[in-house]
Amino acid sequence: MESLVPALIAAAAIGLTYVICIRPMRRGHCAMMPPQHSDAADAERAAEIDQLRAEVAGLRRDQDSQPTDSDREAQASAKHC
Repeated sequence: MESLVPALIAAAAIGLTYVICIRPMRRGHCAMMPPQHSDAADAERAAEIDQLRAEVAGLRRDQDSQPTDSDREAQASAKHC
């Protein structure tokens, strides 16, 4: 009788593990798996990434074309010499 309780607890744990984890995983609905995206969502995400990359490239281009504070200080000190 004393060994019956641990056996029932182990059986319950195995049964719950199957129902909560293994069965959904076999059906492709596991909570640990990343969600499946549609092709439209992937295309939308790719378009947004391309747009953001273009925006970053434009900002870097603008930043490179503008003189920095150290450039302005060097020009001002050159004028005073």
